[in-house]
Amino acid sequence: MDRLRKSYLLLLAFVSGAVVMGVEILGTRVIGTFYGSSVYVWGALIAVTLVSLAVGYYLGGRLADRVPRAWVLYGILCVAGVLIFLTAFARKLLPLCYSLFGMAGGTLASSFLIFSLPLTLCGVTSPFVIRLRASELRRVGKTAGSVYALSTIGSVVGTLGVTFFVIPLMGTTTAVSGFASLLILIAGVGMILERGARYAVLLLPVLLPLFGPQSESQALYTGESLYSRLTVVDRESQRFLLINGILQTGKPKDLDFLGRTFLLRESNYYFELLPYYNPEGKKALLIGLAGGLVPHVLSWYGIETTAVEIDPKVAQIARKYFGYQGKIIIQDGRRFVEDSKESFDFCILDAYSSDVLPFHLVTVEMMEAISRRLKRDAILAINYIGFPKGEVFGSVCKTINKVFPHMEAFRTKDDDSIQTIYIFASRSELELLPTWATDAGAGVDELAYNLHRRRLDLAKLRGITLTDDYNPIDLARASTSIAWREKSIRRFGYQ
Repeated sequence: MDRLRKSYLLLLAFVSGAVVMGVEILGTRVIGTFYGSSVYVWGALIAVTLVSLAVGYYLGGRLADRVPRAWVLYGILCVAGVLIFLTAFARKLLPLCYSLFGMAGGTLASSFLIFSLPLTLCGVTSPFVIRLRASELRRVGKTAGSVYALSTIGSVVGTLGVTFFVIPLMGTTTAVSGFASLLILIAGVGMILERGARYAVLLLPVLLPLFGPQSESQALYTGESLYSRLTVVDRESQRFLLINGILQTGKPKDLDFLGRTFLLRESNYYFELLPYYNPEGKKALLIGLAGGLVPHVLSWYGIETTAVEIDPKVAQIARKYFGYQGKIIIQDGRRFVEDSKESFDFCILDAYSSDVLPFHLVTVEMMEAISRRLKRDAILAINYIGFPKGEVFGSVCKTINKVFPHMEAFRTKDDDSIQTIYIFASRSELELLPTWATDAGAGVDELAYNLHRRRLDLAKLRGITLTDDYNPIDLARASTSIAWREKSIRRFGYQ
């Protein structure tokens, strides 16, 4: 029996390592529901995890020397499991921490308040197991090495399992509850081995996930991919795709009946100006598919679009829920641009990872790669969501301008709040054919006036050139991410 108990401690070290890494990765999803996918979130979770484990190692070593009893460890881990389960209820702390400490401080404070205690308790495991298994002084090194090796292997299994299987199949809340139940189960069985069957009551918290938070969403679809949480929602006459709670696309259900220039007139959808910049263009490259609105609109003008989308789940949703029938290549946009030999008349860059503009898509090197894929009079169009003033937007424009000397940009609102800004760039002079106003049925009046007053003066912008070597855009856009997320929450609700 003693041999079984000691062997069981090794299983506990393995499971504890898996739970720690699983919770750390899932924690980015929990924190990310408010703070997005910025590097702040990862930095905060990694820092809190390392500090918590360090404290846990220290306290575990001292406690193991004073009370070298396995049942003490099992009891601690049962408590840790319950606390891990409760993290699913802790999202209400996120806005509070942001209001008190801002973006960077809020992510750190949120991570600490939600995850530090359960992770500290998990950190107790390794020194405790070493103390309980080391029967001879001359074998302490071997024992410690075995325990830390098993714990690390468990961490690897937890990392790969969560990343490639758990999140896509279960979703964040269910996955967190599952890890909590696993830890409680392993610790509870260990307590029974140590103290007898009367301690089977400790296994009751395994049932906690049955009473976990349930989503009240009326979404048509909700699921997780390897990259994000995806939601499809109908509101009145439109269908929307949200990624990690951030609005990515909205498409009228009867778009084909509305026809040309409706979105241009009613929704300031300035991507529809592309055919009027280059009326001879027939081939477009779209980086970032979302619901497939861009190819749908361009098809009215006889333009065939190749869509490059990194997330296969998004591609499936575009086909099933948004009726997209065009060509899709599942690949990172930059990788496709650098490897492809095709030439295009248009390149539309509309790729966001929820609220984060992937840094590798807005560098001089990426602009140069796009330039090699475009014909001489081709147009680069970028959907930039942010503030029309400031160094962040200025840096994006300056980076584009290093490769494309002719640029213009249009805001979609009359104020300086967060909004969609359409950037158009080319190696040739940019000129809109006047037929766009005629097609819109507006002559040269309202639409022409809106474009005139919403054209941004790019010469006044200040910023830096973004490169592969130095590109802090995800950090610089932190306030933009929060404002965008808050806007989506007001419209669609926190869930």
